[in-house]
Amino acid sequence: LRLIARESHIPDDRESLISLGRRLTDDLGVEGLVDLLIGSSHIAEPIVFDGIREVGALTRVLRIFPSTIVVYLDVSRAERERRIFEVRQRPSDQNIDFDFIEQAENSIYKVPDLLPYADAVFDERVTPEDIFNLINRTTR
Repeated sequence: LRLIARESHIPDDRESLISLGRRLTDDLGVEGLVDLLIGSSHIAEPIVFDGIREVGALTRVLRIFPSTIVVYLDVSRAERERRIFEVRQRPSDQNIDFDFIEQAENSIYKVPDLLPYADAVFDERVTPEDIFNLINRTTR
């Protein structure tokens, strides 16, 4: 998304990227946005897609990259709410519009919809090393 923003002379701050992503999703749909982002990237495997919150986006990635390993981070609802509240408090995020905050808060409740697609489930105590080790074991 940052590459598309740069090519379109749009700043790559959080609010601008969120706005661009929302606009592209409205124009192209979730699957179309995934196609655009993948098509505009110089992809070399392995690829990490972080923070997918929409089933449509995940299923599109799985169709394009069938060997994808889906790791689900099972974070409690209370922890997801705490993290959203924390984002609201960051000085860099004070200017994010209310629509985004509402959308982000709603998206944290949709994340469990991704659980059936998971190849592995970790709780919030997971380390990046744990995930890396899983991927290494799975891809050998």
